[in-house]
Amino acid sequence: MSEPTSTTSQPESGRKVQPQVLRDRSRASGFDLVKLLISLATGGVATYFIALTERPVPPLSSTERNTVFISILFMVAAVLIGLIGWGLDAAFFRYWAKSLESTNEETAKEHWDKRRKYNRWRLWAMRLLAVFFLLGVVGSGCYVVLRSRNSTPVERQECRSVEGTAFGGTEKTGNTGGSRQ
Repeated sequence: MSEPTSTTSQPESGRKVQPQVLRDRSRASGFDLVKLLISLATGGVATYFIALTERPVPPLSSTERNTVFISILFMVAAVLIGLIGWGLDAAFFRYWAKSLESTNEETAKEHWDKRRKYNRWRLWAMRLLAVFFLLGVVGSGCYVVLRSRNSTPVERQECRSVEGTAFGGTEKTGNTGGSRQ
């Protein structure tokens, strides 16, 4: 059995990769994921805001309205937890650096303990961010299903007729369910 080294060999190419390079890539990937989830959750909240301030036809049922509010709460929670997670991430690395810079062993241990505490909190924050975002997406899906089931076939046909005008089609009035022109 061979001794572990500070580099790992990639069997395909024979090149050596430093573990820190892989950690840096992992951290950058995680950071990009957090940015993406926060952006998507913020966009979801904005979309729901528009949906609630417009006067949709037909009006939202109480179930649809409640589904929208629940989805908004999950998306807002995802945004807030993501921002808190970023702050915890910064604190984690700050205390890690302080523990390495410290010349006093006792102070270094205190900083290291704070680093471990912030690491636990940031990991929980990232998990909660993903859970709340997914719950918001599920709520959005429920809203779409409810909305499509609560509109009548005539209303859906009218929506299709109006959509056709945006893409160069002609708007139909008095639709009797005939073929599209």
